[in-house]
Amino acid sequence: MSLITLRFFTMSYSFPPLPNVFRQACQDTVVPLLNPIRGVDGQDMHEIHVPAGTDIAVSILGANHYKATWGEDADDWKPERWLSPLPESVTGNRHIGGIYSHMMTFLAGGRSCIGFKFSELEMKVVLVTLLQSLEFSLPMNKEIRWNMGLMMTPAVTGSHSIHNEMPLWVKSIAPKGLSRESDNATTHDTEFRC
Repeated sequence: MSLITLRFFTMSYSFPPLPNVFRQACQDTVVPLLNPIRGVDGQDMHEIHVPAGTDIAVSILGANHYKATWGEDADDWKPERWLSPLPESVTGNRHIGGIYSHMMTFLAGGRSCIGFKFSELEMKVVLVTLLQSLEFSLPMNKEIRWNMGLMMTPAVTGSHSIHNEMPLWVKSIAPKGLSRESDNATTHDTEFRC
């Protein structure tokens, strides 16, 4: 598995672009629960009856970071997670139906994202193209947090801006096999705010 694929897996697991999706039940249905919950009457519930017309919020981020499924390190940036077999709590459960490596990033079932493979390919092409000629790093004095809304967006911790913020140091680098001296190119460090 390539380094780009590992990063894509980890990025789409850790930071799904849509942290939540919303659906409406078209007909009465029963939804099985991965783990039972205790009802107000004190009884354990293993499924929930959902009447037609009920609005439902599905937490993609919650499913991808659920420690009972993914382990205590579910919140960690861990590309090597995809190099070894996934835990039995992930692979042995038929109710985890993500179409992409058991993640819910691209949903599951008949309403799953039809463009997930295109998304993966597009991300890899963009990353490879950029990483061949540019080096990226975060400024040392700025911490990035993620805003939760309809989409997950980055912002600088402590900033009161209503806009997305992702300050980056971008450095031009020579392609492999070329030196900067031989082609009379210069290296520029630039801070970009996206």
